[in-house]
Amino acid sequence: MDAVRKNTDLRFNLIQPALVLFFLAVITRTLIAGVKLGIIINDQVNFRNGPGLNYPIPRQLNRGDIVIQTNTADQWAHVQLLDGAVGWVNLTMFEANSGEMFLPDLQLTKRGNLRFAPTTQSDIVLSMEPPRILRQIFQTGSWHAVITEDSTFGWVHDIITKEIPNSGVKLQVTTKSRIRSGPGTDYTIINTVSPLTQLKPIAHIGNWYLIDIASDQYGWIYQNLVKIVLPVQNVNEIVKIRTNGHVRSGPGLEYPIINRVASGTTLIVDKINHDWYHINPQQATEGWIHRILIDTLFQQSEVARDTRNISLDSIKTMIEIAERAHLNQNYRKSIHLYKMALPLIEAAYQNDPTNPCLRYYYALSKYALTQDLNLDPGQTYEQAYHLLKTTNIDSTCSGKIAGLIHTMEKAITIRLEILSVFGNTKLSEKKLIDYGNNASSIFPFVIESEIYRLIGRYFSSNKNDSQSAVAWQKKSVAIYQTVLNNGIDLNNMGLENYFYALMELGVNQIHLGIDQGYDNFDAASKLIEKYNNNYWRNYFNRTLEAVSR
Repeated sequence: MDAVRKNTDLRFNLIQPALVLFFLAVITRTLIAGVKLGIIINDQVNFRNGPGLNYPIPRQLNRGDIVIQTNTADQWAHVQLLDGAVGWVNLTMFEANSGEMFLPDLQLTKRGNLRFAPTTQSDIVLSMEPPRILRQIFQTGSWHAVITEDSTFGWVHDIITKEIPNSGVKLQVTTKSRIRSGPGTDYTIINTVSPLTQLKPIAHIGNWYLIDIASDQYGWIYQNLVKIVLPVQNVNEIVKIRTNGHVRSGPGLEYPIINRVASGTTLIVDKINHDWYHINPQQATEGWIHRILIDTLFQQSEVARDTRNISLDSIKTMIEIAERAHLNQNYRKSIHLYKMALPLIEAAYQNDPTNPCLRYYYALSKYALTQDLNLDPGQTYEQAYHLLKTTNIDSTCSGKIAGLIHTMEKAITIRLEILSVFGNTKLSEKKLIDYGNNASSIFPFVIESEIYRLIGRYFSSNKNDSQSAVAWQKKSVAIYQTVLNNGIDLNNMGLENYFYALMELGVNQIHLGIDQGYDNFDAASKLIEKYNNNYWRNYFNRTLEAVSR
């Protein structure tokens, strides 16, 4: 993307740091191998300017002070205090953590600086561009001590980062416990915690965990009073139960039993926490089961091959969960489930083609994944619509069938209305927004993306409102990318709409001073190269020229 920024003459020119800053950065890089969080274990510990008794002592440290070790030399540790001061302490006065990092990783969200200390007045170690991943060591206030992927140590501010979900771990209290002001029973008790309480660990030093209590408030808990809880992994998979077993209210044997599962049952699980699987709450049985109860975990690639082991009720439940997820605009979950369910429900429909409910669920899955609203014979939309129209609605599922027919017919009408907003026919802005707000209950994913793009174009070209345009266009791009990430190839019209969604979003973001616009230009340029589309290439070049003026 650097080439794009250069072509638009909008690329930032990073000023080369002064020589002294260069040496600071080099020193920091060479110290990275020894970066650890630690604690001073004695009172009145001399904090020296160098690794030896002959160096001056600018200050003294006390027992319990938290420091960051960046290197060692003989019997000395080079450390940085939380106020940014650097110096040396004797290794006998210092205890470092075990090397484990518990805090969540961070992602850089905008251009910013890695600084030598936690203050904007500190020297700049490195200027960084998003999206960069940073390994977090410690946090004080709004500042995070981090290591970059190329092993540079420094501090970044909250304003340019966000936590990466599920990248940290938790501690779970196993019995009523005391939190102390330091790592030992002779330290003051500052709080007590009940069993099952979850704590945020920072470091493991000796036999104690340093934990985050609140902003700039820390405590310590003995290691035998807690257990590590790994991040929850979100999944959408089908499992078959091996043997009768217990369902618990949480992911562990210490949680109460709330239900039972029977051997041979197929269930949808939506989370994994170490050895525990969470049953999707839309099913009759909700809670956590241990992996020892699971006979088979059906991956998406296995589902189409082994439909006999998955009950029809589970398939229907999967489609219903996918439908609800779509209504809640959880596109990743919904698209994944629809794609997994389609071959299953198709096989069930082919075995019993007159079953009205099977026809409904099959048509719903095909409609959700269709890429056009075309009634020409052989088109996916036409197939789903014809299937419903030829079903006896005076039967089971008749209400669902009639509702889906109405939705499919309404989708064509509304799409034509929205397209007319750029012609002579006037559609009120209020009605346009209402259509957009209800799009997930009317349109298939790809058409919904097109609707959001068109609404964004309306605000951009008709109202000169880039901020509103960006809000709609971001939703459009997000759905297209989720479709592609699930291995669904866009047809020619879908690819074209995705290309223009990227370009239009990029232009509006640049107008608002949002640098992510360049990333969307970059994604559009990759589409051009992949499909060698000269029309897109000409549009791309004209757009860049216009933006650079």
